[in-house]
Amino acid sequence: MDELTLGEFLRREGLFTANLEQWKTDLTNGLKSAAGRPRKDPELFELRKKEEELIRELKRKDKALAEFAARVVLLKKSHLLFGVDEDN
Repeated sequence: MDELTLGEFLRREGLFTANLEQWKTDLTNGLKSAAGRPRKDPELFELRKKEEELIRELKRKDKALAEFAARVVLLKKSHLLFGVDEDN
């Protein structure tokens, strides 16, 4: 892309040449750091493991909460049906 076309494109998109240069630098640095890093990041592995554990715990607690809410509703309905006084 020649300078004139590039300039028109950047103006049309509301960008500056500095943005373009920064993106190129960021991309180059990102590719360099990704190439030097091992494929399996142990920190990432631990974070994913912790996330899965937290998700399991959250599902367990949601299930327990739903069960408790159902019991409360049933208890209230039984009190209404059988006329049990709630003050006792």
